[in-house]
Amino acid sequence: MRTRSRWTIISLAMLCVLTCSSAQLPTPVGDFLAALLRDYGKGPLPKYDYWIAELSQMADSPPATVVGALPSVLEAVSHSDPEVKMIGEMALFVIGQRPDGATLIKPALSAIAGLLEDKSDPRIPRMAGYVLATMHPRPLPEVIPLVLTFVQRSDQNLDNRAILSELLMQWASDQPAALAAIENIAAQPLTPAIHEAFLDAIGRQPGTNERLNALVVAALRDPSSRVRRRAIYHVSRMGAPVLAKAASDLQRIAVDPGETSDNRTAAQKALRGEKE
Repeated sequence: MRTRSRWTIISLAMLCVLTCSSAQLPTPVGDFLAALLRDYGKGPLPKYDYWIAELSQMADSPPATVVGALPSVLEAVSHSDPEVKMIGEMALFVIGQRPDGATLIKPALSAIAGLLEDKSDPRIPRMAGYVLATMHPRPLPEVIPLVLTFVQRSDQNLDNRAILSELLMQWASDQPAALAAIENIAAQPLTPAIHEAFLDAIGRQPGTNERLNALVVAALRDPSSRVRRRAIYHVSRMGAPVLAKAASDLQRIAVDPGETSDNRTAAQKALRGEKE
C-alpha cells in the first residue's frame, strides 16, 4: 500500500499526455493563445490534441518565449469560458514543470490565487492547486501564505482545501498557523477517499511531527473502515513512539468482531511491530 506523492502522480500523468500529444507544430504558443482569444466565438474551440500539442512547446522554449507568451496565458485564465480557462491553466502547468518554472510563473501567482476561488467549474480550482503544488524546482515562498489563506477559508471547497494542505505539511509544518489549519481540516467531514489521501500526505512527510502523527492515530477511530485501514498502515510505519500512542486503539481494532477481518489482521501485525 505504499503511496507516491499525489503531485508526482499528477505530474507524471499530465507530462505523459503532453509528451504523447506533442508534435512539432509551427505556431508559437503565444501566437496560438492570442489567436484563440481573438477568434473566440467565431467557431468551435480547438480540439484537445491540437491545443495540448501547442502548449507542450512551452516545455522546451527559450525563457524569453515563455515570458512573451505569459500575457496571453493570463488573459486565457481570466476568460469567462471555463474551457478557455483550462487551456490557460494547462499552459501554466507546463511552464511550472520546467526547471526554471517557479521563476517564470511568479508573475501569475495572483491570477492563480483567483483561480483557486473560481466556482464556475470544479476543475478550475483543482488545476490551480496542481499548478501551485508541482512547480519546479519547488514552490515559491509566496505560495505558502497564499495556500494557507485558502486552506483556512471555510467557504472554499473542502476537498480542495484538504488536498492543498499537503503543501503546508511539506513546506510549513514548523508554522503554528499552518499546523492549526491542517488540524482543522482533519476535523472536517472528509470523504473516505479524501481522508485516505490526507493520511497518505502525512505519511509521506520526513521526520517526526507529533501534531501530524496524532492526526493519523486519531483516524484509527474514524467511522470509515477504509480510513481506519489506511491509518493502521501509516501507524505501523511511524516508529515506536507513535505505535505506543496508538496501542489501545490497535488493540480494540484487533479484537473487535464488528471490524473487518483485514483491519483486525493489520492491527495485530502492527501491534507485533510488523511494517506493511
